Amino acid sequence: NIYTYILGVFGLVTLCFWGRLIFFAPYLEDWDGVDLALALRRYDLSTYQPHFPGYPVYIALGHLAYRFVSSETSALILVNILFSSLTLLPLMALTYSIFSVPAAFMAGLLYLTNPLCWLESGKVLADPTGLFFVITALYFLVRAHYGTSKYPLFVGGLILGLSLGVRLDYFPFLVSLVYVSGYTLPGYAGLFIGV
Repeated sequence: NIYTYILGVFGLVTLCFWGRLIFFAPYLEDWDGVDLALALRRYDLSTYQPHFPGYPVYIALGHLAYRFVSSETSALILVNILFSSLTLLPLMALTYSIFSVPAAFMAGLLYLTNPLCWLESGKVLADPTGLFFVITALYFLVRAHYGTSKYPLFVGGLILGLSLGVRLDYFPFLVSLVYVSGYTLPGYAGLFIGV
């Protein structure tokens, strides 16, 4: 039943969000975190606020969260908690589209309980938020590869372009866009707009 599946997915997302929020600790663990937190006060790459490549999408999301909390550290960690929880949506949808419903729930449970994913979401680093963007882009690119519509190809390119503003390390995932797009324009147009 599709309604049971949707309810189960949102249950896992909610469990992930609240589970990570319970262990929320607004502390900076390393110098990269300090650079990112300082960027919410004054964004300036020349003074390493933050360090290169600047993480503009992650910092912009941090600015949105900063309106609701009292510290830069809390804002950036809340962005990670939110997006690391939302990562379950594209992850489970991708697994479901390739395998089956039980495999999708197994992937969701493994992600939910993965210690590395859990710990990273509580730090001031762009990795958990970037993972959401990359998996979402891959989901749309897989849909474009197996479908006939160009819409998922454009969206996949767009989100992949945005992911480079969260974490430049995801640059190698452009290979998946090139593989799916070939010589067609929509994926590259989405990438260009996203960047």
